[in-house]
Amino acid sequence: MPPLRSSTFPFLKVSATGNDFLLVDLLGKPDHWNKEWGQTPRAEVVRMMCHRHEGLGADGMVFLEPDNEFDFVWDFYNSDGGTAEMCGNAARAVSLYFQQTYSKSSISFRSIVGPVHSNVESPDKITVQLPKVLEVALGQISTSGLSYNFVRAGVPHAVVQIESDSAISLLREADRMRLRGKVVELKQEKAFLADGVNVTFFQDTNLGQIESVTFERGVENFTYACGTGAIAAAYVLTQGTAEKPTTVQVPGGTLQVHWQGGHPFLTGPAKVVAQMHWIGGQISRKQQVKE
Repeated sequence: MPPLRSSTFPFLKVSATGNDFLLVDLLGKPDHWNKEWGQTPRAEVVRMMCHRHEGLGADGMVFLEPDNEFDFVWDFYNSDGGTAEMCGNAARAVSLYFQQTYSKSSISFRSIVGPVHSNVESPDKITVQLPKVLEVALGQISTSGLSYNFVRAGVPHAVVQIESDSAISLLREADRMRLRGKVVELKQEKAFLADGVNVTFFQDTNLGQIESVTFERGVENFTYACGTGAIAAAYVLTQGTAEKPTTVQVPGGTLQVHWQGGHPFLTGPAKVVAQMHWIGGQISRKQQVKE
């Protein structure tokens, strides 16, 4: 057995209200990744690194790369190795890392769906301005009769409202609906087969806030928080016109959503958890294909 070798390239673990990500900083060193990992496709690295038991463990992974116009461009992946257009929580977590590393609090970066702007006041208050919600279809009925709303908040969400008089927690009620096949039902709607969909459940608590939980596309499970899911749920409640922020309680903490100039703004905490190194060098072919 060859001796263990620690990669020279570090991986950062960041988290925002429990939604966790691996971060690879390629700023100022765009060739560093290829020297360390050769021609291994990023998607294969992502699947191994994000594995909860045999990897470093995360809901997703993001690469920061140089950009001529913005502070950086990001290349974002869900834990299954698939790319995603946007992630509100990752945007906050990455912004905190960038602020702490490069001493800049007002940040702009390029994403698939357009520019994202953020402001870091403190680790407990990071606000990101996301692209406008341009595709909405409220009052939809699935093929089996389930009511839902479609909101593309950077990524597609099928939003299901749960009655506020439910005797059990929103997460447990959402999981009950998953077990009854309702999540699969929505994901298999013809309109969602090409790109997939996140399924977001929310409840209006009538206490000036809502609760939200999302079964995330690409993670294929409920996560502690989904920033775009919180935006989608708040949009269903307010149609993006509320003057005051909507407080959104997610399993991992509390978020605030408000609109200005048609753009959704997402505010909440984040943290940089750790810096890690992969032991054993480059990923082997056996590791690449292992589920």
